Amino acid sequence: MTNQRSGFSLVLTIIAVSTLSTLLLSLFSLNRFFLNNASRGLMRVQALALAEGGIDKALHELSYNSTYSGEDNLMITGSPGVADITVQTPDSATRIITSTAYIPAKLNPKIKRKLRVTAVADPNATGNAFTFAVQAGEGGFYGIEKKNPTIHGSIYSNENVEILGPGSVVDGNIDAVGTINVRGIVGGIKTEGVTLAPMPTVDIDYWKQQAQDTGETYIGDYIISGSGNFYLGGEGNVSVIDGRLLVVGNANIYLKGPVWIKGTGGSSIEISSNPHFYISADLEGNKTIILNDGKVAISGNATVESQKPDAWVLLISTYPGSLNLDTSGILINANVHLEDTILYGYNSAVEFAQNSSGVFAGAFVAQKIIIKSNLNLTYQSGLGSISFEKAVAPDGGGFTVVKSSFAELQP
Repeated sequence: MTNQRSGFSLVLTIIAVSTLSTLLLSLFSLNRFFLNNASRGLMRVQALALAEGGIDKALHELSYNSTYSGEDNLMITGSPGVADITVQTPDSATRIITSTAYIPAKLNPKIKRKLRVTAVADPNATGNAFTFAVQAGEGGFYGIEKKNPTIHGSIYSNENVEILGPGSVVDGNIDAVGTINVRGIVGGIKTEGVTLAPMPTVDIDYWKQQAQDTGETYIGDYIISGSGNFYLGGEGNVSVIDGRLLVVGNANIYLKGPVWIKGTGGSSIEISSNPHFYISADLEGNKTIILNDGKVAISGNATVESQKPDAWVLLISTYPGSLNLDTSGILINANVHLEDTILYGYNSAVEFAQNSSGVFAGAFVAQKIIIKSNLNLTYQSGLGSISFEKAVAPDGGGFTVVKSSFAELQP
């Protein structure tokens, strides 16, 4: 009887141990399942954060350099894996950013996530620079009747946009705080009632100080005549003119640094001949400025071009020192070819008179812009990353995400 009880107890013990083992194995399997799921869930979250970090990195880079095209194997501190970023440029004001994250490594990843957004040039974005072919302030943008300008790029106006020539062409968008009246062709989207946008900021005092610190001061009118070589700006050259710059010859003028022209009687620059300005190949940095306290009047077929890749000159007039929309700070009355040049009427108008049909420049910016000719403006996309606001690099551009564009794609 005792042996029978012992045998029965042994059977019960074996059954109990077997049942407990099965339960433990089941619990272990469930625990492993949940751990694996939790691990994959964590990796999915990490991949999403890394892909979003790639988008943020692209926006940051674009705010310094609008030609940024992406990068591979981006690593973010504290996050495993890497992200690949690509940036497409369908037009000068639009960027399509794609960011693909690989967790825990790009080779044989366990989790991949791919995001795509569209970013557009935003005049209100921090660091915004010259992101439009034409940007007009409170005076608006006006093209007179019977004249047919062509604008290859977008227009932004803090007042109205009115282009009355029936053969005029604007192949970009037109945004206006006020109304839009264009009798010609508009290839982009017309939007009235947009938000008032700040004009590009220029650190005037900084550039004046730079001109004083890097070159020599000339007292009186500085006259350039003949067809020789002349040098302005930079060490050892005239960089501050306490009078006017008068160009009456077909000279070659090399810009080696910032130039400040104080002017006399409200006039700073008068060009009546056909000089050729060059942004010097040995310019330090990728931008310089011709800063005018008075008016700029060009009646000769002057040209400007850069000997240094991706370098720009800002031709700016701060005349008259207070906002006067009926006074032209810059008056163009010739077929000037201003390659790698921005024209900026900081406090006043930029006016293109009847004889300016052959004008070419990078961008026009002014409190008011008046076009009285059949000029052709082609916006140069590199301007989206050029800012004269900050004393030192980096430059600024401004791109913000179109919220409705966010999408997660199959990797």
